[in-house]
Amino acid sequence: MNPHVNYYLNQVGTGLPGFAGIRYQRGHGFFGRLWSNTLFPALKSLLPAIGKIGQHAVPSALGLAQDIISGENVKQSALSRLKEAGRSMGDELGEQIKTRFQAGSG
Repeated sequence: MNPHVNYYLNQVGTGLPGFAGIRYQRGHGFFGRLWSNTLFPALKSLLPAIGKIGQHAVPSALGLAQDIISGENVKQSALSRLKEAGRSMGDELGEQIKTRFQAGSG
């Protein structure tokens, strides 16, 4: 018998049908390292910026309420206020990303 086959058969064990190894890998595989080293710290550093959504949503909601009270079209007013809030949130989030992740001189 081939010595390599014999070696690997000894590694497997006796070959009993009830024996089973570990089904799933535990620990830090590729995706675990990707999550723990890259994605999680990035999301953690952006949480304060995401938490400031209320600073943009409340004024837009108040503006929408004022538009409704003054008799403007609700649908058009809501669309314009959503665009306004989204634009300001996107600008602020973009600035946060630039300041946190840009490194070097270029």
